[in-house]
Amino acid sequence: MGPRINAISRIQGDAREGVELLTTRDPERAAVLAESAEWTNLCRKEVQQRVQREAEAQLARSDVDATAVIVLSDAQWPVGVLGLVASQLAQTYGRPTILLSEARSTDTEEQHLLRGSARSVKGIDLYDLLQQQAHLLHRFGGHPFAAGLSLPVENLPMFIASINQSFRQQLGQWTMPALEVDLEIRVADLAVESGASLFRALQQLEPYGMGNPAPKLLLRNCWLERRRGSRYQSFANQKLQFKKTQFQLRDDSSPERFAGVWWGHDADELPDGPCDVVVELEYGKLYQTSAYHARLIAVRATELLGISHQTYQSNEPWLLDWRTLGAERSQLPNSPAPDVLCIEACPTHWDDLTAWVQRAKSDRKKLALAYPTLEPPTAVSIWQQLAGMAKYAARTQQSLALAQVRSHLNLTERSLLLGFEALRAVGFELDLNKDVAIVREQTRSLTERESPSAARAIERFMNAIDEDHFLHHYFQHTPVERLQQIMEQRLMLG
Repeated sequence: MGPRINAISRIQGDAREGVELLTTRDPERAAVLAESAEWTNLCRKEVQQRVQREAEAQLARSDVDATAVIVLSDAQWPVGVLGLVASQLAQTYGRPTILLSEARSTDTEEQHLLRGSARSVKGIDLYDLLQQQAHLLHRFGGHPFAAGLSLPVENLPMFIASINQSFRQQLGQWTMPALEVDLEIRVADLAVESGASLFRALQQLEPYGMGNPAPKLLLRNCWLERRRGSRYQSFANQKLQFKKTQFQLRDDSSPERFAGVWWGHDADELPDGPCDVVVELEYGKLYQTSAYHARLIAVRATELLGISHQTYQSNEPWLLDWRTLGAERSQLPNSPAPDVLCIEACPTHWDDLTAWVQRAKSDRKKLALAYPTLEPPTAVSIWQQLAGMAKYAARTQQSLALAQVRSHLNLTERSLLLGFEALRAVGFELDLNKDVAIVREQTRSLTERESPSAARAIERFMNAIDEDHFLHHYFQHTPVERLQQIMEQRLMLG
């Protein structure tokens, strides 16, 4: 809803329709206003795309590489979308971007002003740069990443020269930062069953926004199939110039495909062969179905995609992949080679794997991933097992050994504690000592055990299990070369 409510004031210059939409008690009026908000948002996208094309055309006529801060202006640009376009250009060109349009001052009708928005990139304090140009500005305000400003038209040439000079004096020669990614995944990680834990884990990081951007996911050597470009139409079949391309994402990890969308681009702009892509996951309607899909952020040939990560090349592999032996696992030697240390239980956290790596390096041994690639039981199944263990312990008046419960259910310490909180919420009485839990009979009624608070406690426990299972799945299926690379980075940084 956010972009649609936001578009009302951006396009109409007045937020009253948005307020009425959120407050009206008349269903028919609400439907009309919701339809209007949807159409207004589509218009916003079209206007935003037009302004972006015109801004990029201006950049094409200039030497972008010699420009530290991008400053562009056009008297016809709607002020309401300038911040959105500036943000896109800042990300694309890797430098602060300021877009301006003509306006009239509210203080004096004689003074012509340029008014607009500015956006920055990581590592550059935009507010500080503008503060140094305060003598040339009519008004400004904001924070290190975004700002609004106005200045007299005649001050524009001096402002451009001054802010670029301040930038170079403060930061020197600026190079475009590489695109940073948060996690490398495969299409198999996005499948309906295995992807559920990833989607839930990412939900825990919401809401996204300034200071907490949506995680960027990298997929290497994939294909973009079943492409279909389209242009929006209004509810009255009025054609808009805003476009999008839908596609299906596929790689060698799974026979399944995952739906995706590339906003503002035609299908023929996508590469024909294997490529690397950076996406963000979002929930919404695509292919007439509401579900998670990939929003394309960047697509390049594998060797051209700039990804920000430190790399360290070992002379030889020291992490061995014995996970793929499958039925041949029985053929493993009972006593592995003296220079190999085996991990026979799948790690549940990076710290677990780090401890094994440090032990292997200390003993001057290679490390073998020798655990089976078995899918863990569902979160519901684990909750049922934990509740069953609690019932049995209460009935027999036996204590629960915490280490045994963790081992049997393959739980992290955090997940186990959330499981005990869920047991308390449904009526069990638990006394936790250092190594054991004393469980007593349930004391609450059926209605209390099925209360919303009990349901929330159970959901928190199952969400924690899904988070654990995501890493479990990752450690089971990620190529060993990638795991070795990540561990070398962690050891270098840690």
